Amino acid sequence: DFGGEVERVLGMADAALVVVCAHDGPMPQTRFVLRKALANGLKLMVVVNKVDRKDSRAELVPDELFGLLIDLGADEELLESPVFFGSAKLGRAATSLAGFPDSTNLHPILDAIIEHAPP
Repeated sequence: DFGGEVERVLGMADAALVVVCAHDGPMPQTRFVLRKALANGLKLMVVVNKVDRKDSRAELVPDELFGLLIDLGADEELLESPVFFGSAKLGRAATSLAGFPDSTNLHPILDAIIEHAPP
């Protein structure tokens, strides 16, 4: 089942890359996964995906997600988690929504994984 699989995988992780759709925002399963990630003391990195969609609400989604983290009792450090804006389809990401049009690759996310979750 989904819940059991999430718990098993998060139990082996050092950090979590939380991917949220720029149109849909946090979904019910996002709350479940975040609750488990917090319980396991994981560091978080946030990716707002699909910012290239015409119906994107990318500018609102980070606040929605951080509101959810506050509701779940996240500490101040987690509220400072890095946020990226990207498109998996285009293979690009940036550290700001304004920087996305000039992005050329996924290096900002990959660099953050190395920095925040070293091997």
